[in-house]
Amino acid sequence: MLFIVKSTHDYSTCQAHHPTKADLFKDTLANLGDHSVKVHGHLS
Repeated sequence: MLFIVKSTHDYSTCQAHHPTKADLFKDTLANLGDHSVKVHGHLS
């Protein structure tokens, strides 16, 4: 089964650029495989 997830926001609410939440955001994406989730593409 394939799901497409689209998240939109502006720069001020982007966790990828937040000084304290950026690592959590990256860790979440990196650990998806531990939960049998395969990411085919990612853009931030």
